[in-house]
Amino acid sequence: MELAHSIAERSTDPKHQVGCVIVSEDNERVLALGYNGDHKGGSNERLSMDHGKSGFIHAENNALIKLDKHLSCKKVMYLTHSPCYACAQLIIQADINKVYFSKEYNDVGLQLLRDQGIDCEYVPGVDIYAPGSRLKIPSTSLSKEEIEKWKESFENNPNGLEHTLSRRFNGDSKTWDKTRADEFG
Repeated sequence: MELAHSIAERSTDPKHQVGCVIVSEDNERVLALGYNGDHKGGSNERLSMDHGKSGFIHAENNALIKLDKHLSCKKVMYLTHSPCYACAQLIIQADINKVYFSKEYNDVGLQLLRDQGIDCEYVPGVDIYAPGSRLKIPSTSLSKEEIEKWKESFENNPNGLEHTLSRRFNGDSKTWDKTRADEFG
């Protein structure tokens, strides 16, 4: 999941940075990577801030384009955001066996995958820090509902929700600040 979040950072989308990693079922081989963005040579500028009208190619599509369709191994997909309905259809066509996601974006896509027998599992992808505090709550110790409650507890904060996302990369901790609850992810 950390690799999916790292790949998502390549996206120029100011609204949603989405990353996708497809691996073999044993997690031994990375088969394809993708993030949401424009076509080759495109402007990398979002067409609209309206839902579903970014004009970008979705992370899942970018990864599936690069996936060798002749691989006989079972495939697992890691996503920063759950797939839309159209991407779920492509995931089914690509014979992906399991999907992990760290933020629910679209429950219609998840339902389609589940209806087709594809296991979908929520996996927290960030650690949460209380504003102005050194208190760290590892996301892996919280359920999705607990994370939502944690976010809600800061909604009345006039400065908005401030938290620090922390991920591991080559053994070093990369940390940066993000603000606003809608960027939590």
